[in-house]
Amino acid sequence: KLVDPDGLILIKNAVDPSLRIELFDRFYRSGIMGECGGSWKRNDRVKGTVYGANDAILNRLFTDAAGKSVHTVEGDAVEMGLLHGQHRLEFECESDEKETVEQHFLESLNIPMNGRKVDPNYPAGDFAPTHLALSFEMVGGRTINRKKTLCGWSGDGDLAKKDDGTPKLFVNLGNHAVECGFKYDKKDKDSIDVTVNPGDAILRYNSARTWKQAVLSITPTDSKDTSGSEVPFDFVWVKFEDHAPLKREKRDVWEKIHGGKKNGLPNAWFQYKYTSLGGTKCVVELP
Repeated sequence: KLVDPDGLILIKNAVDPSLRIELFDRFYRSGIMGECGGSWKRNDRVKGTVYGANDAILNRLFTDAAGKSVHTVEGDAVEMGLLHGQHRLEFECESDEKETVEQHFLESLNIPMNGRKVDPNYPAGDFAPTHLALSFEMVGGRTINRKKTLCGWSGDGDLAKKDDGTPKLFVNLGNHAVECGFKYDKKDKDSIDVTVNPGDAILRYNSARTWKQAVLSITPTDSKDTSGSEVPFDFVWVKFEDHAPLKREKRDVWEKIHGGKKNGLPNAWFQYKYTSLGGTKCVVELP
């Protein structure tokens, strides 16, 4: 469905339930490293307290049964109360001469052909992602709405130039519906709002890549179809990114994103490192 002719397409049921689980297992396979944590509350009397889902105090994870401080802890991300996490991967086309799950997904979606069917102004050429950006979120008792969005209104930080229209695909692998808002400018009162259900995707290209965006809500899906609920995180956002133009035009920005030092830890959003043990199992460590 063409949501806006400036370059915004909603793809309903882009990922069937079984493939959704395959992709999740692939993207959160053992050995993957990223950053995770909770939030620091303003006006908190105890400085440095990190709050996770349902106000779990994540600092306590690093104290053992004997009351001693520990540097690492192993467990389940959901059970530990982690609020969110993120990591990046290179897009792999083949593994041992066998098509990867993500490659199979893109080929079945056939973005270039179907994009041009929906919108004749869809960019020429193939959709050739070089990287994947993964993030997960647990609502954890929070209220996320238009007045209190998930992370505020922001633009893409990976534009190769001011009018970069390189296509970018966003896929919802989580078990909650996500309402996304888009504005030409932060000051605009009106926004284009799109509900992205589990398995749906959004394709942004041309001038829509320069818009500001925000997550307006994360809510349980009202569908009677519970398939896909096996994905344990409320919100799993997968971005298929083509960073070849960025690497050519803005090497410093590319290195900042892919050099492993994008965020100095700890910060207001991510306080810890994590290493996946497969699925939601992970080792969390202090930086």
